[in-house]
Amino acid sequence: MSSIFNHTKLNPLKINAFLLQLMAFVLPLSKRLMPVLIILWVVNSLFFIGLNKKRLVKQAKPSMLILLYVLYVVWFFISPYKDSAMFDLEVKLSLLLFPLGFYFTGNYLPKRNQIFKSFIYGITVGLTGLIFRALYYYIAQNETLYFTYSEFSLYMHTSYYAMYVCWALFLLISNYFSSNVKRFFSSGIIYLFLGLLFSGAIFLLASKTGIIAWVLLMLYAVVLYYLNTRKIIPIIALFSTLALMFVALVNVNNKLLLRFREAYHVLVADDSGKAFSSTTARAKIWPLAWELIKKNPVGYGTGAEKETLKAKYLANGMTVAYEKGLNAHNQFLQTGLALGWLGLLLLIVLFSRFIYLGYKYDEWFLFGFAIITIINFITESMLETQAGVIFFAFFYSLLDAYFMRDYSHLQKKTVFLRR
Repeated sequence: MSSIFNHTKLNPLKINAFLLQLMAFVLPLSKRLMPVLIILWVVNSLFFIGLNKKRLVKQAKPSMLILLYVLYVVWFFISPYKDSAMFDLEVKLSLLLFPLGFYFTGNYLPKRNQIFKSFIYGITVGLTGLIFRALYYYIAQNETLYFTYSEFSLYMHTSYYAMYVCWALFLLISNYFSSNVKRFFSSGIIYLFLGLLFSGAIFLLASKTGIIAWVLLMLYAVVLYYLNTRKIIPIIALFSTLALMFVALVNVNNKLLLRFREAYHVLVADDSGKAFSSTTARAKIWPLAWELIKKNPVGYGTGAEKETLKAKYLANGMTVAYEKGLNAHNQFLQTGLALGWLGLLLLIVLFSRFIYLGYKYDEWFLFGFAIITIINFITESMLETQAGVIFFAFFYSLLDAYFMRDYSHLQKKTVFLRR
C-alpha cells in the first residue's frame, strides 16, 4: 500500500488522516467549513477503491445510516412537499457520505485516538474563545449576559453544543482510565483542567439534557476511578468541588436554575398551561406527534413533518407552535412522522446495535456515544439541522468503521482496569 502511494506526491493515506483530524477539530467550530472538508474527504476516499476492490465486493454490508438515508429518498416520492423534501435530503446527506467514505477507505484508517484528540482540541479552543468573549463583555461593559445560555453558545444551539462537550468529556474520561490505549496527555493535571473546563461549560450552556448527560458521565468516572484505585476519599473531594462549582455557576447563570424550575412545574406541578416554554412545548407536541404516527404508520413523507404538525397545532389551538413552525423536538418522533414505523424501528436498531456491541465487547465508545446521543434525540430533532446530523453521521460512521476493522481481535474483557 505505502509503496504504491510513495510514487505520488500527494499521499492519500496522509491526506485521509489529515482530513479526518481536521474535520474532528473544525466540527465544533465552523458550520461553513465542514461541508467543504466532507467533500474533499469523500473525493480522497475514492483513491482507495482500487486497493479495496476484493474487500468491497466480498464484505459489502449496507450501513444502517445508508439504509436510513435510502428510506428518506424513497419517502421523498410520497411527500406532498417536494421543496421541503429536497431540502431535507440535502441536510441529511452526511448520513450517506460518511458511511460511503469509510467504506471506500476500508482498513486504511489513522489511529482512532488522533481523531478523538483533535475533537477535544476543537472543543477546548472553542470554549476558550467563548470564555474570553464573555470576560471581555464583563470587563468592558459589566455585562454577564454572555456567560449564559444561548448568548454563551456562539457556534450553535446550546443543546447541540452541550452534546458536543459531553462527548468530548466522555472521550477524556475513557482515555484516562483505559489500560490498552495511549493516553491523550502525559499529565493528569491536564485531564483535570479539561474535565473542569468541559463541566463548567455544560452548566454555562444551561442545557437540561446536557446536565443529565453530565451527571451520568460523573457517575461513569466515579465507577472507573473506584475500580482502579478502591479509594473513596478522592471521590468525596471531587463531588464536593463539583457541588461548589455548581453553586458558583448558578449564581453567575441564573438561567440554569430557571430552566430546571420550569421543567419541574411542567412535569411535577402540572403547570404547563401558564407559559409557552421549551419544556411546555415538548409536553404538548409529543402527544400530538405520537397521535399522528399512530394514525398513519407508513409516514407522511420526507419533509412533510413540519406542515403535518402545523396542521395539528392549528386544529388544537396551539397558535404559538403554529406560528413558530416547531418540529417534534424529538428525533424518534420526527423520523416516525416522516418514515412511519419502519423508519422509527431502524433508528431504534441503530442505537440498540451500538449499545449491544459496546456492552458485549467492552467497546465503551460505542456505548457512550449511543447513550449521549439518545438523551439528545429524546428532546431535540437532531437530524434536522447540520450541527446535529454531521456530528451524528461522522462519529457513528467512524466508530462503526473502527469496530468492524477490529472486530476479529476484540475480546469480552474489561479494558478500564489499570493493573
